[in-house]
Amino acid sequence: DVPTVRAEFPGLAAVGENALLDGASGSQVHASVLDAVREALVFAAANLGGAYPSSAKVLDTVVAARAAAADLFGCEPAEVVFGNNATSLVLRASRALARTWDAGDNIVLSSLDHDCNAGPWAWAARDAGVRVRWIPVKGDGCLDVDALEALVDARTRLVACGYASNGLGSVTDVSRVCGVARRAGAVSFVDAVHYAPHGLVDVDIVGCDFLVLSPYKFFGPHCGALFGRRELLEALEP
Repeated sequence: DVPTVRAEFPGLAAVGENALLDGASGSQVHASVLDAVREALVFAAANLGGAYPSSAKVLDTVVAARAAAADLFGCEPAEVVFGNNATSLVLRASRALARTWDAGDNIVLSSLDHDCNAGPWAWAARDAGVRVRWIPVKGDGCLDVDALEALVDARTRLVACGYASNGLGSVTDVSRVCGVARRAGAVSFVDAVHYAPHGLVDVDIVGCDFLVLSPYKFFGPHCGALFGRRELLEALEP
């Protein structure tokens, strides 16, 4: 029942019968999301740690959000980090992980990736004196995962790639990419922003160390959510 579903997205009332085709740039917000945000603004406008009802409501909201995100990732709530958006989370992660790199190390990035998962790593590598190696793209628009084996070595500290391309729609075998990184002793970081609206994400199946996504791509508010393996998160300085 298309009319019934459309009615659940208030923003669609402004476009009438027109179709919005730029789904890769974001999604419409469902009415239930607007209700949840309004409830938080009305009843949870406080800081954490206070001995009063609105602060307790903040804690309840954060705990529930962590549990929901953990269900989505297939991880523990303690392995979930929220941020303003995926880009800011990658930027913060890149700065934290870069503190563990030494001059002469290298990282491997994807030539197919959105700049969210390339720029921050490249900047961090530049500042740390670390070389950047790039996984090439094949003629069919897919990442050349076969080329990855030759790019990693004992001094590779990170392999970062996207789960799916927002421009071409091609999907990368991220489980294989993460396996190559793991065998080399490198950290794997997956950008699932463009995949999560179309497929289920399970970090154990992917085998990644970090994975980031954006709820606003699948009817949520504009924010970011990051999965990080607990032992890695606990070892990093924010």
